[in-house]
Amino acid sequence: MCRHVVVALQHLKLYADRIKDIEELSKGPVQCSSCNMVVTFTEDNLFLGSKPHNHPLFVIGYIREQKVNRIFVDGGLAVNITPRSTMNDLCISIEELSKIRTTIHVFDLDQCTIGMICVKITIEDLSTSLIFHVIDAKTLCKLLPGRL
Repeated sequence: MCRHVVVALQHLKLYADRIKDIEELSKGPVQCSSCNMVVTFTEDNLFLGSKPHNHPLFVIGYIREQKVNRIFVDGGLAVNITPRSTMNDLCISIEELSKIRTTIHVFDLDQCTIGMICVKITIEDLSTSLIFHVIDAKTLCKLLPGRL
């Protein structure tokens, strides 16, 4: 999802002057003027079970036949990111990571990666291989792919 749309949705009152009617978010597509990405919301997205919520829209996938929840697809990202804790949960050792370290700008600071790994990820009918940059940081999501 576009980073600009996410920020606007998290801070609706700050961006109210840029959205004609905030209630329209649940009725039709929202378009980000910065990147021309269209995000569509339905009534189902407003509820977590039977209760209203304002949490990000996470998806569930599988890596190495293990269920991975809290995957947040952010089309505004240039790289795919995952925290070290997710690699530990998937029993992926540090030795399996590439030795290539790079610095990426993530979460408003520069973060040096531990390494990279290519994994096959399956989300519903979609199955693809992605290269993830592994960072040593706490995140709200377990995987943060830029694109699938």
